[in-house]
Amino acid sequence: SMTRVEYMLCLSTTVSAAVWGLIVAVPLGFFLACAAFVMRYSSTQSALTKVLPPHSQRTWLVERTEEDYALLEQDTSAIQVAELSGYLFFGSVQVLVDQFNVSGKASSSASAPTAPAESNRPTFYVVDFTRVSGVDVSALTELLRIVQQVKGQGRSLVFSSVPKPVSRALKGAGAAQDSDFFRDVDSAITYCEDEILRALRGQAHMASCPQTQDSIDILEAV
Repeated sequence: SMTRVEYMLCLSTTVSAAVWGLIVAVPLGFFLACAAFVMRYSSTQSALTKVLPPHSQRTWLVERTEEDYALLEQDTSAIQVAELSGYLFFGSVQVLVDQFNVSGKASSSASAPTAPAESNRPTFYVVDFTRVSGVDVSALTELLRIVQQVKGQGRSLVFSSVPKPVSRALKGAGAAQDSDFFRDVDSAITYCEDEILRALRGQAHMASCPQTQDSIDILEAV
């Protein structure tokens, strides 16, 4: 059965053909069909960002200690997962700009922070392509721009279940490397957690060695 939009499209094309002829009706019908297509997909939520639930509500790929669980619970927003879905085209990927808080201004900071920020800005972003049915060239171009901006602001971004054409394009443009791609979202999240734990353990070690920290402070002052 046809939707209301499709029914109105057929009716308007038929009326146009009866009144003005096929010369007018054909291009008018094509224009209306394109407009309906854009309106339909632009209103579709193509990305959904979610914060990971507490460890007690999750299934873990690796066994962790209670100490590790406690460290990860210090900032539950340190990892956010953006689940893309459907056919990505035009500005559909633009949803990630708001959800990733991309300001468009790259910073000169390091490209891979590993400790949760006190400002609650997520340290890691995971972009999951599991539910993506296809990607338009324009969507791929926009995705490349977003990835470069996110990494330019000193944040880390990894991908899961990425179609081969997309991964080749990201690697070819220098926006990602092989270690940024994972077979599924659970593997990507596990990697992010490992990086966060490694950074937090390093911070704890530095805090337990005041003499080392004092030496670092002296060197920085010099």
